[in-house]
Amino acid sequence: MDRGTDACAYLSNEVVPLRLGYIGVVNRCQQDIAQRRSIREARAAENEFFRHHPAYAEVQHKCGVEALGWTVSRILGDHIADVLPTLAEKVSKRREAAAREMKELGEGRPDDPGLQSSFVLEKLHAFRCVPYTGSHTTAFAWWTLFLKDFARRISTPRVPRFQSPISTPFNFS
Repeated sequence: MDRGTDACAYLSNEVVPLRLGYIGVVNRCQQDIAQRRSIREARAAENEFFRHHPAYAEVQHKCGVEALGWTVSRILGDHIADVLPTLAEKVSKRREAAAREMKELGEGRPDDPGLQSSFVLEKLHAFRCVPYTGSHTTAFAWWTLFLKDFARRISTPRVPRFQSPISTPFNFS
């Protein structure tokens, strides 16, 4: 709104009724911007405009950036209060589902390196019991390839007979 504007009927929610009503604000005009008027000065002028304009005396509580801020904060607070119980219930259900899944998975990886390989093999065996539904091969063939690759990766590397175990290009000893 600017000088010469009368929006009392809108602010009273009479012309086009809105469920939450209207909040009137005075925006900075191009002249204010050209004169480099600060936001603080513009807000002070807005307060003076609504306080001293006789047409807005009845709806002064619905006018200004401050009233807009309070109204938006109230609407947001009400929305959060409405949504929070449902959100808390969803979070609770997800936590319970995660706890059940963690219980199914069992304990985590052991810290002792000696127990880690048996832990991995135990998990692989449990995984092997899960039915495979691939179309290109049987579960047994797929599992065999997987285990061979796994065994190759964890076994000690074999050194061919014609190669020394430590191959260095230069001997500095």
